[in-house]
Amino acid sequence: MRNLCVRVDEKTYERVSDKAEEMRVSLSDFMRKSLHAMCNNGACNQEDSSAELKPTLQILHSQLHAKDMQLERKEVQLEQLFGDLSEQNKRHDTIVMQLTQQLDRSQLMLEDLRKRRSVWQKIRDVFVAETG
Repeated sequence: MRNLCVRVDEKTYERVSDKAEEMRVSLSDFMRKSLHAMCNNGACNQEDSSAELKPTLQILHSQLHAKDMQLERKEVQLEQLFGDLSEQNKRHDTIVMQLTQQLDRSQLMLEDLRKRRSVWQKIRDVFVAETG
């Protein structure tokens, strides 16, 4: 095993010593485990790093909240748009049905005009159609 010497300020030394005591390990074991964790995980699992990340986490949390609010507004807008689309589809279907009926009546009238009949035959067709 190789030796590694590191110089730190007094405050850092006290914090490292306190952490080692909390974990009930020697200072050397604590530093070895910390370095090992840094090399393997890419980050230290100590409170020091979380304290440094706290402002960043708060910013991210506020941004996430803002995005959630935007998402809720967009969902409401989508619901309104789908409702409007449904109403427009109903109106479209109604207009198409009315135009189809009007076209059918026009075709019947044209067929009736093409037939050569006397006035009496036309009157009879009207009354027979109503009673039949």
